[in-house]
Amino acid sequence: MYKNLTLSEGSYFNNELKARKWLTDYSFSLLRKPVIKSEWTKFAKPLVVDG
Repeated sequence: MYKNLTLSEGSYFNNELKARKWLTDYSFSLLRKPVIKSEWTKFAKPLVVDG
């Protein structure tokens, strides 16, 4: 998933910029792709109810 993301040990600020740019590019790349309804399990967290 993080194939095109390269970070360095030098600068936190530069790493943050690279990570945000990568996330933006990744999000835009998903826009015109068809939705696979079974993929929601990869991104959704289970609901925990304490009662």
